[in-house]
Amino acid sequence: MRDELGFMGSSLLCFGLLVGCGSDEKLTIHNSIPTASIISHSTGDTVVEGTTVVLVGAVSDTNDDTSSLLAAWYVDGVSQCEAAAPTDEGTTNCEFVVGTGEDTEVRLEVRDSAGAAGVDTISLIIAATDAPAVDLVTPEDGSVFFLGEPIAFEATVTDGEDAPSDLIVWFESSVDGRIEVTTPATSAGALAGVLDLGLGSHDLALWAEDTDGKTNRDRVSITVEEVPDDPPTAEIITPEEGSGAVYYTGELIALSGLAGDAEDAPTDLLAQWSSSLDGILDVDTSVQSDGTTSTYATFTEGDHVVDLTVTDTAGQMVSDSVVIAVGPPNSAPLCEITQPETGSAVALDALVIFEATASDFDVPSDWLTASWSSDEDGHLGDSAPSSAGEIAFPIDTLSANTHTITLTVTDEVGSTCTDFVLLAVST
Repeated sequence: MRDELGFMGSSLLCFGLLVGCGSDEKLTIHNSIPTASIISHSTGDTVVEGTTVVLVGAVSDTNDDTSSLLAAWYVDGVSQCEAAAPTDEGTTNCEFVVGTGEDTEVRLEVRDSAGAAGVDTISLIIAATDAPAVDLVTPEDGSVFFLGEPIAFEATVTDGEDAPSDLIVWFESSVDGRIEVTTPATSAGALAGVLDLGLGSHDLALWAEDTDGKTNRDRVSITVEEVPDDPPTAEIITPEEGSGAVYYTGELIALSGLAGDAEDAPTDLLAQWSSSLDGILDVDTSVQSDGTTSTYATFTEGDHVVDLTVTDTAGQMVSDSVVIAVGPPNSAPLCEITQPETGSAVALDALVIFEATASDFDVPSDWLTASWSSDEDGHLGDSAPSSAGEIAFPIDTLSANTHTITLTVTDEVGSTCTDFVLLAVST
């Protein structure tokens, strides 16, 4: 009969018993505690630091359907996956990234509709990963470079778990800050490139970060200095010191020189002529593209130290100097035809030897030049005075005529003197 009554018959029987007996006791319904079990891992299992782990658990309850259960996951006491209903089969899963340390605690907690909770807890061992290995080969510690000079670097970056190409690599400079390395490392971890660093002393570190976020570095100290600026060059071409040249007050004296610089173009250089007696000379000081500078100046009487000073764009200066003696104003030379006497006569085709003397107050006689001419035949020729001032000029080609023969003597600066005689040439 009990089996025939089923669930309702049993209920009526219990109700009759309660009423019939007049008992004060109430009917108590028992709620079973849900069960939770982590099935993907067990205590003592090893997980790798930095990896993503999928946790799987099974939950159930003898009173409630799985759809009314809520399962939550905790890692080291911190909520990892919020409470959610399990699948129809009663499974639940959760992903988490393994942190650092020696171990980690995982807890699965399930609650039924009455609030009863079931828990399963396991402890997993964490296998630590290696930080990247970084070896900065060049530049070497203590190296010195010039500003703007490409600084070549070579290095190797490797990791126990990651491929070199998966590493994030960068430089950190105490002067220039972070400098990204855009060239990927080879499969063997070789890395090469160039850096352009600013002026100063650099604490330079090459950093590498792996996919676990672990970093390592290698560092050197290097210095970037200003590019050394070589001083310019200056050379006086004229006037020449010790050449025996004689200079005169009021005479335009040629000044010429060469200017150069390893870094600057010649036209960017500044030239200046000066004298120890006359100071800075007010003359053209421009430097041509070929490095030449030339001008003219007059000097007062005396011994002058003539300077050519060249200045580059960095302000570096260099000078060349010569010493010249400047005498009083130039005196014209003196000259006289001594033979033949004026009014003489010779036969046609006869050899005539003209003789003369020449001198100069300022320079030796052999510095002078002599030129002969005829008013009938034109220029006859030139002759050089001896150191004693003697001049001889032979000729046998004068035409049949009465000639005015003129001697012109010129000194080294172009001053002249003249003398003439009359000579008749007859047939």
